[in-house]
Amino acid sequence: MKKVLLLGVFSLVMFFTTVVTISAAENEKNDFEGFQSEEELIDYLTDNEVPNNKIEILVEKSKNGIEWDAYKTEKQDLIPASFYEFDLINDDTEERYYRFDDGSFVKVNVGGGQKQEALLSNSQSDITTLGVVSDSFGTMYTNYKVQKSVGTTHAYFYANFYVSRYGASRIYTYGNSDGMYNSPYGEGLSGFGATGNPEKIMVRDVEYNGNAALFRLKWFTQATVSGSWAGVSGSASVGSTCNLYLALVNHKVYIASELPF
Repeated sequence: MKKVLLLGVFSLVMFFTTVVTISAAENEKNDFEGFQSEEELIDYLTDNEVPNNKIEILVEKSKNGIEWDAYKTEKQDLIPASFYEFDLINDDTEERYYRFDDGSFVKVNVGGGQKQEALLSNSQSDITTLGVVSDSFGTMYTNYKVQKSVGTTHAYFYANFYVSRYGASRIYTYGNSDGMYNSPYGEGLSGFGATGNPEKIMVRDVEYNGNAALFRLKWFTQATVSGSWAGVSGSASVGSTCNLYLALVNHKVYIASELPF
């Protein structure tokens, strides 16, 4: 799997324009960004390839209640729209980091499952897998994890979807696959103090006339979360809505918490 690193140096026009700044809370937030110890936080940052000198900065910020750059609206505004776009058919990139000066980051990833070149017939559920790329009309992705992370906050789910080279792409559910795929599934949140289970909304399962095939994971916050999450303007309070989207349009895959379509 190839990783792409983007560094923010200037502001670009982007699709995702409104960001919610979410206040820290007493019962989830502690001196270690939701982790139980400094060691756990260091392990998390190390796993995400943050340099040691930046880890020291972030740990000290956490101890002193100083907000990480990744949680600041003005810093997130530096992230270009292209960061959230994946060309899975022509590029094997499945994970991207946007790293800020203090070492904190926003990460989006889609991967970890199986992919197979496929021919999709007129029947929405009838897929024939192919072994030769040149003979195929698209690619079927099964059990792919869709995730966004901002600092130490995360949202994710798993999905089965088909990205077309020439026609319409689609996201599979139990209903539109004749029971073959129970998808999307396995949703989870961390760091949001979410109330109840996140809601799964299939906005549009098949790309149509320029409108994306679109799935939405929606949840409500309590005042127990840390960081910023795009999709709601202003400061979040109890009951604020946050989202994570999977969108398929124009042969591309988008993973973001706000989309332009």
